[in-house]
Amino acid sequence: MCATLFFSLAPFFLQARVPEYARAGFKASEEVKLEEGPLTGFAHSMEPYLRKLKLPTRLTGGVITLLGNHTICRVGEELDANQTKLLQLLEIKMATFELQLVCKWSAGDFEKLAD
Repeated sequence: MCATLFFSLAPFFLQARVPEYARAGFKASEEVKLEEGPLTGFAHSMEPYLRKLKLPTRLTGGVITLLGNHTICRVGEELDANQTKLLQLLEIKMATFELQLVCKWSAGDFEKLAD
């Protein structure tokens, strides 16, 4: 993706690196496993959606319960849409957003910095 920056703060933004949620096609940077048992942090209404994302769950007494140990992803594995959504729901960020300056135009001079 390309963008044009027209302001003097460009160097500040080019140094910024922000953790971001991975998208489909991204290679996992860590292994994520869930242990069998209650899943805390989810409303009971999320259970059908978690099953749709291929997570083996059941609603037990109003609490979402994982029916067995489950590996969401392994290091180096290409993530699919279901895996990235589960990682997002678990608030696990594996990607980094950053800007890369490939060229600049300043005072009438154009300079190519990268290919």
